[in-house]
Amino acid sequence: ISWDDRVTEHLPEFQLFDPYVTREFTIRDLLSHRGGLPRGDRLWYGSPFDRKEVIRRVRYLEPAWSFRSHYGYQNIMFLTAGELIEAVTGMQYHEALRERICSRIGLTTTGVLDYDIPGDDRRFAHGYFHDFDGTDYHGTHGWASGGLVSNVRELTLFMRALVDGRLFQDPSTFDLMVTPVAGGHYGMGMFVTQTPRGVSYGHGGAVFGYNTKLEYHPELDVIVAANLTFNGIDFVILNWMDDFYMPVLAEVQRALDR
Repeated sequence: ISWDDRVTEHLPEFQLFDPYVTREFTIRDLLSHRGGLPRGDRLWYGSPFDRKEVIRRVRYLEPAWSFRSHYGYQNIMFLTAGELIEAVTGMQYHEALRERICSRIGLTTTGVLDYDIPGDDRRFAHGYFHDFDGTDYHGTHGWASGGLVSNVRELTLFMRALVDGRLFQDPSTFDLMVTPVAGGHYGMGMFVTQTPRGVSYGHGGAVFGYNTKLEYHPELDVIVAANLTFNGIDFVILNWMDDFYMPVLAEVQRALDR
């Protein structure tokens, strides 16, 4: 499988609003979020639902912008990537994730919600969105776009394995992940952010009641991982966290300088 393979080579049922774009749409377009597909998030709020039907309906909506014109993050890209993984590996998405990532690096409490981990598991931390307890309104609808359960220890183990090159046959794959596409601050799966303590690579996420932040600071060789249990869809909270951990990174920098 190649970055420049057309998605239809591996996923024949892939169909978009525009037949030309359907034919030309590559895996590189998919993972760099330059395809112009509509977000369509409103179509998959709530559960349960027919996941494949929702993905099909979202992809066939009129594009948000012209094909390859610029970067724009869209959850439907990851949902399509999940289908692609299943088509290429012959496994269900959660099985492929467990075999190719979790089992290889010793993650035992990380998995896809409602597949590896029951949605009614009472060990979940309660997450609040204002005065609403979002614990039972979980991220099943996220599936390959973020329907995961984990803890900060295993998030850290994952990021360390990623930056150390233990998850790829070709080490240059990580370079693609952290090289921003034109017109954005996003590579292939990772946001590239300039911070007061230098560049960081990472990705966050949110559902009602929960926020997650995972970043790697290469100049300090430091990983920052956080699971928050309040105001789940307000990404301002993730930025607000910087006020707390940036001073800590400054102390790390001073220690290294000494």
